[in-house]
Amino acid sequence: MKMNLMDLSIPELNMDRRQRKTRMAIENALLDLMQTKPLETISISELADHADINRKTFYNHYTCIEDVVEDINKKISMIIFEALPEKITINNEIEIYHLLFDLTTQIEPHKAILKQVARTSDNFSFIDYFKDLIFPYIERNLMSYHINPAITPFINNYLFNGISSIYYEWFENDVLNAQQVALLCYNLTISAIRLDNYKDIMK
Repeated sequence: MKMNLMDLSIPELNMDRRQRKTRMAIENALLDLMQTKPLETISISELADHADINRKTFYNHYTCIEDVVEDINKKISMIIFEALPEKITINNEIEIYHLLFDLTTQIEPHKAILKQVARTSDNFSFIDYFKDLIFPYIERNLMSYHINPAITPFINNYLFNGISSIYYEWFENDVLNAQQVALLCYNLTISAIRLDNYKDIMK
């Protein structure tokens, strides 16, 4: 199945139309090649040929193939974020669920591309977005229980890695739909703010 990114420019690059078109050709060519072979086996010459450009043109835009992957990651994150409300404040458990549902619903159409990127990158901007919104809420709740704040980084790390793993598995596995994935992430998050989990740990 042919995968194509939308024609979105990364804001800080300030590119003209011709530059955007060339980058899009490179990005889409890489996605196409990654469907049939591992990233580490793709050469710049092969990528340039597949994008119908020469090596010099490639180097006018990127220094290496990993930079192309990073731009794809940024572009997908832009697409996802633009569909979410501009301002989200997490004050209760219902708002956590709505954020996760909206986020996962926006991610779903891009699973095929994210599957390819997930195999080559340890970082996803949309996971950081989740972390920036949810973690302050987790910390506020733990403080209300008068739990030692030294525990909080352990909980946040557990959540970050757990939710990242759920999304990575979802990219590879079509058993669950977006609503089920959102509910799974929600249950994992809510479990982190249950007082019973910490009653035997230092206070």
